[in-house]
Amino acid sequence: MLQDLLFLFIYVFLFLASVYLCHFYTRYAARKSWLDLPNQRSSHTIPTPRGGGLVFILLWSMALLFLWLFSWVSTRELCIILPGTLIVTVTGFLDDRYSIRAKHRALLYTVATITSLYYLEGFDQISLTQTLHLPLFWVGPLFAFLAVSWSVNLFNFMDGMDGIAAVEALFILLAGGTFLWLSGAAGLAFSAFLLSACIAGFLVWNKPPAKLFMGDVGSATLGFIILLLSLIGEQLYGVSFLLWMILYMAFLVDATLTLLRRVFSREKWYEAHRLHAYQRLHQAGWSHKRVLLALICVNLLLSILAFIAFFYPNLTLPMLLLSIFVTLTLYLLAERVRPMF
Repeated sequence: MLQDLLFLFIYVFLFLASVYLCHFYTRYAARKSWLDLPNQRSSHTIPTPRGGGLVFILLWSMALLFLWLFSWVSTRELCIILPGTLIVTVTGFLDDRYSIRAKHRALLYTVATITSLYYLEGFDQISLTQTLHLPLFWVGPLFAFLAVSWSVNLFNFMDGMDGIAAVEALFILLAGGTFLWLSGAAGLAFSAFLLSACIAGFLVWNKPPAKLFMGDVGSATLGFIILLLSLIGEQLYGVSFLLWMILYMAFLVDATLTLLRRVFSREKWYEAHRLHAYQRLHQAGWSHKRVLLALICVNLLLSILAFIAFFYPNLTLPMLLLSIFVTLTLYLLAERVRPMF
């Protein structure tokens, strides 16, 4: 009981601290002209401070150290998460400020990923049902590396509208954290919940109309952390990696299909654009709030599917396929509203 009250106090404290520090950062960034200036590829129309992700990531990193000091998170879990996270955070912040060359950024992200996977000590299998597991053998570490690398870029790609990346992260962390908690990984679950508190405080300033953007320092790091939590959950606690993929499906389908279509169309896929489904809905006349509400509804449905899969493990694969079908259908509906090409 005392531990629960302490955790609740920390959660509320981190939320309020994030609200205050993001407000302070917004004013400081505006004075320093650390602004995201509108251009033809933007979804905003006024200069807006960027890099606010630095606030909630550093605040959460201190909370993670607190959990470790009180043995709620193991040293191994801390080493898997924190060093790589800080590398991605610093890289993202420098990119927000000085636009690091893509190859240097990719190198630093690679170092961060390898560091985390070194402490994870492999990724052996993916749980398909309660008793059926897909062995990965030597492919496991390569799969884990590619998954983390794609998640870092995916979250960065999808952070293009007020509140969208923050809301997506909240759904994934709250539901995924619940899966970890119910599976006996209380410390790791607390880390996910506390990160959600920090993001919720940021969302106060990032909701439409946004007064602060998270920048690469926030989006890339969130993609990194979320995938690490999913890998740790599978490898150490038997929480199926596929549950996190169900939760992640709205971003996975939009980002992956949009990227593939741009590649096949021989576009410069690595350049900024406004071709994601949610961006095209905005171009078709949907407000930021309407797009965000649509994402919330989709994530509520995906969360239900993920919880069904968690409580009935034999339905994991059907729920995964259903989540793909639902999000693919919505993607095609967005295509009808506003075609990509």
